[in-house]
Amino acid sequence: MRRLRKWLLRAGLLVVLLVVALGAPIVYVETACQGDASPRPYQALLAPEHHRAETRTLMTYPEWHIVHAYENYAEVIRTGAPHDFGFLRSIAGFWSSLCSVTERSSELGAIDTPTKQLVYVIGTSFTAELALKALYEETIGRLFVLLRGNQQSGFDRLTAEHAKDYATFLQQVPWYKWGFTEANAELHNTPTQNLRDRERRFSIG
Repeated sequence: MRRLRKWLLRAGLLVVLLVVALGAPIVYVETACQGDASPRPYQALLAPEHHRAETRTLMTYPEWHIVHAYENYAEVIRTGAPHDFGFLRSIAGFWSSLCSVTERSSELGAIDTPTKQLVYVIGTSFTAELALKALYEETIGRLFVLLRGNQQSGFDRLTAEHAKDYATFLQQVPWYKWGFTEANAELHNTPTQNLRDRERRFSIG
């Protein structure tokens, strides 16, 4: 029973640390990136009832940072290895760009709560995803690349194709409409040729 309590305590501490780590960028943006400019009045020339707040347009930029990050990742693994991609740099780029546009928005008015929530949710999930990928690709993934050698495996090329298709898909369609099931099925139905293929099937699938 004492051992169970010890493991529960450790698990609880880990959860707290994860929440703090993922929440820290949001706290930073909310406290250090608000700007001090006074909003400038603006009157829409046509159909003011359908006028979209300038801050909402400005706050779409971080979303495009994510799209372009996936494009960059696809290009990196097309000829290189996943650990060559700047995972942490992409995470930092998202939050620094969000900080900049949040400061800039102070001249245009307050950012509405739903828009803030959306950007924070996608930023947090993007951060968690890339942090987990970095943890894996910089350790286990790097080891299997070393064992593989300089020549890409069939599954390296296949996952690079998937990454490119996904990046192109995100330019027009929300991520949750991507065919994850179909892509995963292709991974499992394609014969593996070597150890690297089996590792890619496991890690990506």
